[in-house]
Amino acid sequence: MRTIIADPLSLTEIAVHEFGSGEPVMAITAGIHGDEHTGILAAHLLMDTLRRKRNLRGRVKIIPVCNPAAYRHRSRCSPFDGLDMNRIFPGDPCGSATRLTAHAIWSELSDVRMLVDLHCCGIYGSNYVVTLHDEYDHQREMAEALGIPYAVRSGGARGQLFLEACHAGKQAVLIELKGGQPSGFIDLESARMCHDAVIRLMIHAGLLDGAASRGEVTYFDRLIPVHAKRHGLFLPEVEAGAILREGQVFATLDGEPLSSPCTGLISSVMPPRYCFAGERLARIAPFAAGNGS
Repeated sequence: MRTIIADPLSLTEIAVHEFGSGEPVMAITAGIHGDEHTGILAAHLLMDTLRRKRNLRGRVKIIPVCNPAAYRHRSRCSPFDGLDMNRIFPGDPCGSATRLTAHAIWSELSDVRMLVDLHCCGIYGSNYVVTLHDEYDHQREMAEALGIPYAVRSGGARGQLFLEACHAGKQAVLIELKGGQPSGFIDLESARMCHDAVIRLMIHAGLLDGAASRGEVTYFDRLIPVHAKRHGLFLPEVEAGAILREGQVFATLDGEPLSSPCTGLISSVMPPRYCFAGERLARIAPFAAGNGS
């Protein structure tokens, strides 16, 4: 292990764990948001596995906590400057603490060919891959090598590590895992699933021995948020990760049925609670063209 110090005044040290030697080079990053701990655990599980491997062909870099200040604070953003690190890549060597840290990470990944960035979508969410599958051919290949059943098109917000890596010519995806918000909760099953998926990707990339495989993946378009139109008691009738038909009732708000605006994946849904006008109740991703319905 070695550390890179982005800003001596901020007391931020980023641990980089490197395994193997030579080419190709893959990186796994986690903890860009400090409260997304399922991804951090998945990164540590991968490190445990790679320490036991003697047949690694190429190098794997793992940065389990990219944003130590936010991690220590159990917050999405850094307490130093309040910035969301995953909106400012490639960072700025002359910027504030988070911009400096993002720049240091970006520089560390300069020799990486393939990147997997691990995130969490909340304890009321589900597991899926975030891709730009309509823009980059490698996105479908990576998603199918991972074997996670669902892939959702990114909203395209600039400054995200995986998106900027794609624009820079690297092969990159983001994995959303159940857990994280609020307070950094870990979903153990999701962390183990992510470990297994990334190992499959390493086999596909030729880094590890094994029979390469391509999983069956369903592709979805961008997530559509569903917000409460008024105050009331929200009672969900489905769980996150379910496939809904357009018009299917997925919850009630004070006894009034709430219907899905499209046929697709309900990636997250709030638990039973009293909700207020404007609060997000669920996220639903419609099927992408070519998947059928």
